Amino acid sequence: MPGGCLEDPQTTVHFYSLSKWINNWRFELQNWALWALDLANNPEDRLATHCLVIELERRPNPPNQSLYFQMHSGDIMTRESFLARMRALDKLNDEFVSRVNERRSNDTAQIIVTCEDLVRLLWFSLRDGGASLRQRDPAFSRALSDDWERKLIEAINTGQPASSSV
Repeated sequence: MPGGCLEDPQTTVHFYSLSKWINNWRFELQNWALWALDLANNPEDRLATHCLVIELERRPNPPNQSLYFQMHSGDIMTRESFLARMRALDKLNDEFVSRVNERRSNDTAQIIVTCEDLVRLLWFSLRDGGASLRQRDPAFSRALSDDWERKLIEAINTGQPASSSV
C-alpha cells in the first residue's frame, strides 16, 4: 500500500500495530542500519544512495507487542533497486517513488520497512555527519556488517532487542 490511504479497519489496525512496533524498535533498527551499511568501507555518498530494507510479516497469535511481527529477510539496496522490486509487484505510484527517492544528504540514513501490503519509510541523521563511522577501522566496520541480516532476524524474531547488541 505504498503512498495509499488506510482502506479498511483491518488495514488501519495493521498500520497502527506496525507503527507501534517500529517505535519500540526504532533505536535498534537505526543501529543495525549503520552497522549493515558499513560506512568505513564504502563511498561517502553511501547513505544518499542506499537504504536498509527490512521485510516483516505478522506473527500468528503473538504473545506480546514486541513479537507482533517476525522478520523474514533484509537487504542493503540502492533506492533504484528497491523501486524496481516494487514496480515488479505493481506497488508504485508517483508519490511513493518521490518519497523513496528523496535525497536528504550524505549524513541521513533511510530504513524501509515492508510488511505485507504496508511500507514505512524511516529517516535519521547522524550527529557528526557520519564522520566517526566513516573513520572507523575498516576491519571493525566490516565485522559489524558481516552476517547482520541473520543476527537482526534472530533479535526481532525472539523479541529481544538486547540480543542485537554488539
